[in-house]
Amino acid sequence: MRADAREKKAALITAAWNLFALDGPDVPLRTVAAEAGVGIGTLYRHFPTRDDLVIGLIEDLADRLFDIIHRHVDSWDGSREGWRAFVHEIAAIKIAALAERTIAVTPFDGRVWTETEPLREQFLAAYRTILDLAAESGFVEPGLSQWRFHLGLAAVSRPMPEKAEHFAPGQAGWLIDTYITGLAGSCAPRD
Repeated sequence: MRADAREKKAALITAAWNLFALDGPDVPLRTVAAEAGVGIGTLYRHFPTRDDLVIGLIEDLADRLFDIIHRHVDSWDGSREGWRAFVHEIAAIKIAALAERTIAVTPFDGRVWTETEPLREQFLAAYRTILDLAAESGFVEPGLSQWRFHLGLAAVSRPMPEKAEHFAPGQAGWLIDTYITGLAGSCAPRD
C-alpha cells in the first residue's frame, strides 16, 4: 500500500474511532469520510462495508492494546507506578466508548465477531501475561479474568460529560485510580 493510501486509511480509522465513540456505529459513513478529509469513494475503497470499517477499528484497537501491553511487559519492574501507568494508558485509548457503542452491538454469529476471533484470543493471551505479573506484585487477585479487568476498566473510563471537568477537575483519572486501588484491595485477606 502506498504511503498516501496508508495515511488516508489511518485518517479514516481515527475519524471513525472518534465519531463512533461519540455517536455510535450508525453514524453516516459520509460523515466519517468528511471527518477524515477524504471522499466517500476513498472510504469505500478501504472499507467496502460498515462491517469492514468496524473490523478495521477492532484491528486498530488490538494493535494499540498489543503495543501497550508488550511495552509494559518488557519493562515490568513490579512498581505500583508502572502498573498505574499501564492501566491509565489502556484507558486513554477510549476503549470504553468503542466497546459500548460498537462492539456491544455486533451479533455473536455475525461477520465482525467471527472474523475478529483470532484477535480476541491474542488479546486475552497478552492480557493474561500482564495480569499474572500484576498478581505477583499484589496489584490484582491471582487469576483475575482478562474480561473482568478489561470490562471493569471500560466501565470506569467511560467518557465524562465536558461539564464534569468543571465541577470535579481530574474526575476521569480519579475514577481510574480508584479502580486500580480497588483491584489491589481485592487481594487483601478476607475474614
